[in-house]
Amino acid sequence: MPVDGSETSAACRAGRPAEEHQAPAPPVARPMLRPDGPSLTEGSIPREIVRIAMPTWGAFVSHDLLGIVDMFFVGKLGAPAVAAVSMSGLMFGIIMMLTQGVAGGTMALVANAMGTGDRDHATAVVAQSLSMVAVLSVIVAALGIPLADSMLRLLGASETVVELGAGYLRIVAGGSATMMLMIVFGASLRAAGDARTPFLAMVLGNVVNIVLDPILIFGWLGVPELGVPGSAWATLVGRTVALAVMIRVFFGGEHEHFRLRVQDLRPHPRQMAPIASIGLFASGRMLMQNFGSLLLMRLVAGYGTLAVAAFGICMRLQMVVFGPSMGFGTAAAALVGQNVGAQRPQRAARSAWIAVGLAAAVVLCFSLAFCFGGRVLVGLFNDDPAVRDLGAGLLRWLSFSFVLLSVSFVLGNAMTGGGDTVLPMVIVGVAVILFTVPTAYWLSAKWDSVHGVWAALAGGNVLSGLLAVVAFRLGRWQRIGERIRRRRLA
Repeated sequence: MPVDGSETSAACRAGRPAEEHQAPAPPVARPMLRPDGPSLTEGSIPREIVRIAMPTWGAFVSHDLLGIVDMFFVGKLGAPAVAAVSMSGLMFGIIMMLTQGVAGGTMALVANAMGTGDRDHATAVVAQSLSMVAVLSVIVAALGIPLADSMLRLLGASETVVELGAGYLRIVAGGSATMMLMIVFGASLRAAGDARTPFLAMVLGNVVNIVLDPILIFGWLGVPELGVPGSAWATLVGRTVALAVMIRVFFGGEHEHFRLRVQDLRPHPRQMAPIASIGLFASGRMLMQNFGSLLLMRLVAGYGTLAVAAFGICMRLQMVVFGPSMGFGTAAAALVGQNVGAQRPQRAARSAWIAVGLAAAVVLCFSLAFCFGGRVLVGLFNDDPAVRDLGAGLLRWLSFSFVLLSVSFVLGNAMTGGGDTVLPMVIVGVAVILFTVPTAYWLSAKWDSVHGVWAALAGGNVLSGLLAVVAFRLGRWQRIGERIRRRRLA
């Protein structure tokens, strides 16, 4: 049996009711609509997990499908155009790393507050998080727009690719606020138990993006032909539409949990501090993951273009596994955060383990497909026999580790929901930086084969899953969540 954590401390049980501990009203302090809305602290745990996980998974699939459609249209412009968009993906990685840190802190604090029905504090956290990413987006734009050419050259892009990609990259950097604000809005709603609204907003934005892609890229319907930058403009317009929906939800006064006002966005350093302190390590987790992937890509590149192609295709296919893991991981984060805030640690732990079981069952199905159908799946992207053989070999290795990778992802998110982002970062550091990368270099040299990299990747996934189980059972997330609750009520 997993360790559910200790019961709430005697000091907290002996204390006065939460209402008597309320601090002076925060910037957002007014009656909320429908204060008796749904809570994740009662009712069927599996039902609540599925209710959050399915729309979140759907949003992930929608985003991944959009990337494929974007690349399909850009591919019609030739290989240099594809290279330009692919290399510009670095900017997306930077934006995601910065924003996911803030989103991690936001989700933990909002869920903790929602666990006790403290919607005023939850709304104040959202407001401060939006202010933080707004500032970050200005920094990204200020650096990304003038340095677009230099960034692409730093990656080794040819002058043709630089010429095509610089305009695309400037649009991405200049419009980064749309992505960053959407991520924070989505994390806030999911922490409150509403995964449907961000899913619908994202789908709407993606549909607009897909419709505009060929129109702006190829100049259909009398619109000027923009080429590669047209893809970026289509993405920006689509995200703006989705963002408009989210702004209406939060500022329209009709959502059951959040009623934001423009004046609430005024920065308050004391309220920003806990968001930043939790988010810093969430960003560090992504930084380590991306750095490890870069080192592995450099190693694989030494085995030639075919190996790189196989590696890239398999990493794309691996995203299929991340979908359900992200969905159930987000559900685990929301339920753990709310139940810790409600002083129900046993329900919090039980929610995490149920989410792990559901995710593992889904991922196991994909693992079997990857193990026995690897050549067919890789062949959908590339018909070169050598690429198919290399890719099928990698998928076979990974298929044995996907379940434990999903365990690591779900429990890592569950700990983040409780407020602990340090241990999830440590797990990635140990499994990826200290184990996978050195082992990949050692095995590939020992075997004189790229299959050494494949084996190291699978071993790293297994290690991360085992470490996540140990880390979660330590219960550090529970103690941090209790401290967050006490500070909020102090």
